[in-house]
Amino acid sequence: MVNTNDPYEKLRARVEYPDAWRPQTGSPSTLIGVVTAETEIPFTDLATSEERQQAALGVRDEDGKEWSVAAFHAVLRAELWNHPERGKVEVGDFVAIHYRGEGLTGDGRPVHRYRVAVEKNNKTAKDEFGF
Repeated sequence: MVNTNDPYEKLRARVEYPDAWRPQTGSPSTLIGVVTAETEIPFTDLATSEERQQAALGVRDEDGKEWSVAAFHAVLRAELWNHPERGKVEVGDFVAIHYRGEGLTGDGRPVHRYRVAVEKNNKTAKDEFGF
């Protein structure tokens, strides 16, 4: 949990990320928790060796473990940032993200599949979590 009034904690949160949620390589296939932060994670594009940024959410699960959920896959990015009905997931919202594995699009391209459920929090993150 980041105290946004503490400059040390704000800077720490920008360089120290929670464990990455990677269900295809051993993380739980379903992550349920509260969104605690919206950030960007730096990474190196393996195809171009270019340094880039990827949108990510911080999610605290029911056991209190913090996870970084990076939206590298288009389906997950659309579910979290551009859903046509519920809009963007916000800090303070409760989410369930389930990785359904790899599949094919209608035209035969490979795709990582996800299901996302969101309970919008009517309280602000400050009211709920003190930040």
